[in-house]
Amino acid sequence: MVDDIIREIEEDLRSDRFKRWWQRYQNYVYGAAVLLVLAVAGYEFWQQRQAAARAAEGARFARAAELADGGDLAGATQALDALARDAGGGYATLARLYEADLLARKGDVDGAVQRYDAIAADNGADRQFRDLAILLAAGYRADREDAAALTQRLQALLAETSPWRFTARELVAVAALRAGNAAEARAGLTRLADDATTPAGIRARAAELLKTLDE
Repeated sequence: MVDDIIREIEEDLRSDRFKRWWQRYQNYVYGAAVLLVLAVAGYEFWQQRQAAARAAEGARFARAAELADGGDLAGATQALDALARDAGGGYATLARLYEADLLARKGDVDGAVQRYDAIAADNGADRQFRDLAILLAAGYRADREDAAALTQRLQALLAETSPWRFTARELVAVAALRAGNAAEARAGLTRLADDATTPAGIRARAAELLKTLDE
């Protein structure tokens, strides 16, 4: 009986349902709201730092974002590189994070991961930004590392005190599922789906993926 259940779960994992789900949502899982996070963080820094220099840095960051949104990735990269050199700690780190994202958008995932790792190892950067860099790098590593290694990288971000805990938990659950550990994946996804504090998008994805396991 148990063997039959395990076999059915493994068949589901190989089924078209999971493939369709993964194709539809993998970008959300790996890079969930990167630009939104950076934009919100930039806005908060701008609001908190009213000095003229910080306002100017905020304007430069916004301009770089506009260039990227308009498709001028080269111009955006140049503007962000200059901001990373010239700005104070907050905007400098934001610029570095955004630069890494632009590298990934250009297809240089290895380069992006290296940038994220450098930010994560920078003791001069804000702790939340360092943790965000760990999270984003882990997203790109999800197809390259086994579930245990990915979970270890994200361990600190899984805690209740981490602002990135929900996305980290989603990554860990999906990594477990891709590794064939359906029981662990189900537990993680159920926790996300049942937690009223989980962001709506993550809750919806967790609930939908749980359905593919039950079908």
